[in-house]
Amino acid sequence: MQKRAQERMRYYTFEFITIALIVLFRFIYYKNIQIATTYPDSASYMGFGAVLSGARTPGYPLFVEACRLLAGDTHHLTGVVLLQIASSLTANYFLYKAVTEACNNRRIGCISALLWGCCPGVISWDVLILSESCSLSITILFLYCAVRYLKIRNLKNGMGMILTAFAATWIKPSMAVYTMAVLSLLIIQYFMGWNRKRTLLLAGAAGICVGIYLLYAYRVYMVAGTFNLTSQGPRHMLASCLRSGVYKHYPDASLIEAMERIFAEHEYSISYATTTPIMKLFGDNGREINIAAGKFNSYCIRADFPRYMRYLSDLLWNNMNVVYTDRYAAAAYEGRLYQILMELQKVLFTGPKIGHVYILGVISLLLTVKRWIRTGECPYIWLGVCGLTAGIFLSVYIGTYSEFMRSTVYVLPFFYFGLGMLVRELFGDGRLLKDGDEDYPGSGDLRSLCGPEISAENGRGGINRFGYWFWKRIRHRFHALPM
Repeated sequence: MQKRAQERMRYYTFEFITIALIVLFRFIYYKNIQIATTYPDSASYMGFGAVLSGARTPGYPLFVEACRLLAGDTHHLTGVVLLQIASSLTANYFLYKAVTEACNNRRIGCISALLWGCCPGVISWDVLILSESCSLSITILFLYCAVRYLKIRNLKNGMGMILTAFAATWIKPSMAVYTMAVLSLLIIQYFMGWNRKRTLLLAGAAGICVGIYLLYAYRVYMVAGTFNLTSQGPRHMLASCLRSGVYKHYPDASLIEAMERIFAEHEYSISYATTTPIMKLFGDNGREINIAAGKFNSYCIRADFPRYMRYLSDLLWNNMNVVYTDRYAAAAYEGRLYQILMELQKVLFTGPKIGHVYILGVISLLLTVKRWIRTGECPYIWLGVCGLTAGIFLSVYIGTYSEFMRSTVYVLPFFYFGLGMLVRELFGDGRLLKDGDEDYPGSGDLRSLCGPEISAENGRGGINRFGYWFWKRIRHRFHALPM
């Protein structure tokens, strides 16, 4: 018994070292940061006023309210932070599991978990009364459930993937892209013949989630005048119209003149101080204002769509050097030693730039095409990293106008997961890291995640005869190309 325990200790040495480093660096970081820091946005998460008005989705306000009921008015913000820290630590384990199962390699899973768990641009959100920490944790849980479903396609894993995507949407509405991605995957599975009864049941569950989103969006429309999960869309789109200059195409000259006067008074800055008086030009109450502002935005964008697209492309380009840092957290150093250790942590585990995430997304796309052509099977794991990364950035850049580092922070789980996959792609197969751990059996070429399951029920991996014939011709045509 003792010998078996010693063998287990030796087997998981890498994991124990990873856990120790994560706990050490997190302790150093939390020791030097003010706990339960609030921002102007934090007030909208306390109570349900913003939810009833349509300004916020109910997920995070419910979480804060539950902590208030359990810990009281005096200490409930500290309770929120402690729970966020606990969920963030738990998310490290699920990221480790997701990368390990996807790569069939425990060491790569440890590396990804270590880089994630010690990154100041990730853990700084745990001490803030903002929804970003919860959105990061639930994104990792969704990622783990998705990997489990792609590896073992049963009803339990499929429902876990759908329910985590559904829950994520109520924390941050732009994460509805997860549900859209899951529904798209299930539709593809259905037409490729993968256990159609089960797939249809899961697609129906995902469809019900989309139906609930639509019903809630209709409720927001009746309250706030915009068919969306929150009422912030018209204001954000108005800011984009002002910044891009497409607002000048609106035919009402008096309205444009009034907008430009307010814009100039605020030194052409795009902030709530600027957009609030401009929004009031559209009506007297919130619903009327949002309806009129939505029509104004739609007209202006259609009037000069090429200019609006150039504005979006400029946003994508100009934000490439933005680093995912901890600039929202307020430092409170406990001593010179702690400050030195914290600065060392920022050097060793600094977050990536937005441009790095772009690059990994492009690499994911290229690897998707490469594997699809070579094997004739869709590499869903790479397609998911590419598609969700693109979906997150596009939805955020279209729907918001500032704080892009904060607004896109939940793309980081896909970055660190994809980074682990890329390490496996470059250095796997025995060239650097050992594959095929005994507790994670699977093929070394990721076929368990990259292609359809092969069973007597599904015939040839779920690919119908036409699809097999088509990909056979494609492979024959491109077989001579260097891969």
